[in-house]
Amino acid sequence: MKNTIYRAYEKDGACSTNLLSPELMTNIMHNLPGIAYRCINDGDWTMLFLSEGCVQLTGYNPEELLYNRDLSYDDLIVPEDRELVRKAVNDCVDLKSCFKMEYRITRKDGQVIWVWEQGEPVLDKGKKTIYLDGFIADINSRKRVEGELLSMSEELRHYNKLKDKFFNIIAHDLQNPIYAIISLTEFMQESRDTLNLDQILDFCAQINSSANRISGHLDNLLEWAKIQAGKKTMRYTQIKLAKLVDEVLDSLRRQTIDKQIRYELSIDPEFKLYTDLRIISSILRNLISNALKYSDQGKSVRIKAWMEREYAFIQVEDQGIGMPRSMVNKIAQGEFTENRIGTAHETGNGMGLALVATYIRQLGGKLELESKVNRGTTALVMIPRNEMMSALT
Repeated sequence: MKNTIYRAYEKDGACSTNLLSPELMTNIMHNLPGIAYRCINDGDWTMLFLSEGCVQLTGYNPEELLYNRDLSYDDLIVPEDRELVRKAVNDCVDLKSCFKMEYRITRKDGQVIWVWEQGEPVLDKGKKTIYLDGFIADINSRKRVEGELLSMSEELRHYNKLKDKFFNIIAHDLQNPIYAIISLTEFMQESRDTLNLDQILDFCAQINSSANRISGHLDNLLEWAKIQAGKKTMRYTQIKLAKLVDEVLDSLRRQTIDKQIRYELSIDPEFKLYTDLRIISSILRNLISNALKYSDQGKSVRIKAWMEREYAFIQVEDQGIGMPRSMVNKIAQGEFTENRIGTAHETGNGMGLALVATYIRQLGGKLELESKVNRGTTALVMIPRNEMMSALT
């Protein structure tokens, strides 16, 4: 029952008055993990009483806030939250009911923290509110955990959406080369008695090209899955970049010959990186294959590398069809883009470049893309030297 005082009684029925001593109230107030208060219901919440927890919660001694000596409690409330607090209290005062709310205050040290407050109006004989009694507690830790959980939830929703889009892209892109292999092999079986050696070799080359496309898609799928699962670990080793570029170009020889693409290389044969071989190989393969895919017949692709201050730079520049700004922004953030057809009707979805952007972030580096529609694209990879050279110095 409201306003009832509960007393402890001895076995003989006598009231144990020592339990109601001033010492009891002092000890209770001293050990409260927050602020018990009484204030005037005015514009400043003029404090008439504050418990000792005021120091721990706000950083101010009670004397600094009582009667608004140095500042009022209203001054502590974050300006953006004051109207919310005022409305919550006024609504409950009008209804003569208890109020509960969460808001932010600024401590004496400048730290902004979340607090929870519960209170109720104290009425005079005329049912007019003269005071407010209540309790204020620190809930900053809880709010921080809630914020982290909310952030994690939003991140999970993002990655779940990304995962769905990723697998839709993979399924779509695997269909064409798989159907090509099925169709070619069926045709070869049906026409085995009429095909000559040149035709068989041409069909084998087409099957090989389709199989390589499938392999590339599956490699990207596995690498992306490892990154998202946090299972991608770095294995640093010393690499000669020129040799690695030659290996990547050799793997793209068929497409290069078909399109008659020329490569202009500007890489010192002794240019060395200390980094993860699979990651840097994937970065180069995706950048160069994209330059090749979106370049017209007989064009050039320039590849160069150099060291400058704290960074190693790798640049791949083509004279292809380019990309609109919206697509460049998505790729730079590691997002997939809409399907794009290469200049020889190759399929593309931006997945490789999205993977490149993710890889470069793992290395602590940056990816800068410059592209103009029908003018070409330049991809610039910047990797901190300390990431690559730390084991060599």
